[in-house]
Amino acid sequence: MTPRLDGWPGCWRARLDREANVEVRKTENVNGAEVDVVVLVRHFGAAAAQEVEKALDQVVARGAKKILVDFSENEYIASIGLRILLATLEAVEARGDKIALCCLKPYVLKVFETAGFTGLFKIYDSEEEALKHI
Repeated sequence: MTPRLDGWPGCWRARLDREANVEVRKTENVNGAEVDVVVLVRHFGAAAAQEVEKALDQVVARGAKKILVDFSENEYIASIGLRILLATLEAVEARGDKIALCCLKPYVLKVFETAGFTGLFKIYDSEEEALKHI
């Protein structure tokens, strides 16, 4: 018997979240300063929240001065994802360091606009543009 795909979509989303890993890499901005780039998972919902939060917490705990969160692979963010990003923003800004976001797809950007987060985060269209400003 073939499984039906018309069931609750959350189970498919959760499976996708568990299969994806958060990528963390280092690069340099135009001034030669080190930037930690965190590439988010495809679906940043409840299933991926712990993994993403752990990756961001580790970057912050290492004392990263500049953090760029790359949404190029991301297609969905839930409210828990917004909460995690807000907590990261507060931790980074409390030490006087910088965090920025890049490569948000239109739907994800709309979520940020609706939540009022576009006034909180520096958001850039590309990683290249972000690295010029962070």
